[in-house]
Amino acid sequence: MIRSRRVPIISALLLSNGAAVACGRSADPVPRSAGSFVRYQIVSSEGQIEERLLPDTLSPTDAAAHLCRQHSVARPRGIRFVVLHQLTITREQYLHGVRPADPEALRRETLEEVPCGD
Repeated sequence: MIRSRRVPIISALLLSNGAAVACGRSADPVPRSAGSFVRYQIVSSEGQIEERLLPDTLSPTDAAAHLCRQHSVARPRGIRFVVLHQLTITREQYLHGVRPADPEALRRETLEEVPCGD
């Protein structure tokens, strides 16, 4: 159940079907919706972007702050979350080599950058 007292980034990670990518107390793992997964981008002060898979065990209430601290050596300007939704692939696409995790079988939803504090 999603509570009304959630931080803005948690609100932003709600999927269109109402399932939550991140919600709950800090001890909860980040729940995943079937057919979707979350990645995050580390945005450097120079504007360079490095993308990684968001760990399943990451605490949702302080995900951005935790990632800023984890990557502090790189002095990130911010963290951006990316929700990848798996699309239905046709039989013909599958026979032509398209697989569920291929870029053409995913819809990317990039959320606003969360700034890292100094």
